[in-house]
Amino acid sequence: FMNERDEVFYMVCLDNSCAVISCVELAKGTADYVDTNIRKIVETAISSRASNIAVAHNHPRGPLVPSIEDDEVTRRICQAIKPLGIKLLDHLIFTDNQFFSYVMHGRIIGFM
Repeated sequence: FMNERDEVFYMVCLDNSCAVISCVELAKGTADYVDTNIRKIVETAISSRASNIAVAHNHPRGPLVPSIEDDEVTRRICQAIKPLGIKLLDHLIFTDNQFFSYVMHGRIIGFM
């Protein structure tokens, strides 16, 4: 996310032993918003044959704390992939010099 002026959304696909299969940029947005397409996340996970995924995006000008929209996207991702046997390992948010982890803050559990 270095030098990004707009929000960018990435997804890392991992196998059942958590080895990285791929890292994909799924969307690029504006300075304070990126459209996260749940269908694209599901399709990418399935086509990569991922057992686990992690997602990340940046807040280039915003606060480190997740927004209501960030929470909603995390919840929708969990709902979409759970029936497929795919696990969301984490949702990370990056600023210039800090990061927020849903797992480290105990917030992803409520969505699973």
